[in-house]
Amino acid sequence: MNLILNVRCLEIELPDEAFEKLNALEKGVRYNDPLEWGFDIFEEHTPEEVQAAKDGWVKSNWKK
Repeated sequence: MNLILNVRCLEIELPDEAFEKLNALEKGVRYNDPLEWGFDIFEEHTPEEVQAAKDGWVKSNWKK
């Protein structure tokens, strides 16, 4: 079975006013923080913070 994926890329240019309105929506809040699982995909944390988060997650989810 072959899966054929057709992706159309639409490139548009936003007026400055629309772009500013979209940027104003950013509140710096994440409801799904990958650091909780030991991942720093946004490059906001030190390697030590990432390791501590990973260790904490493992400890809290380890089943004996």
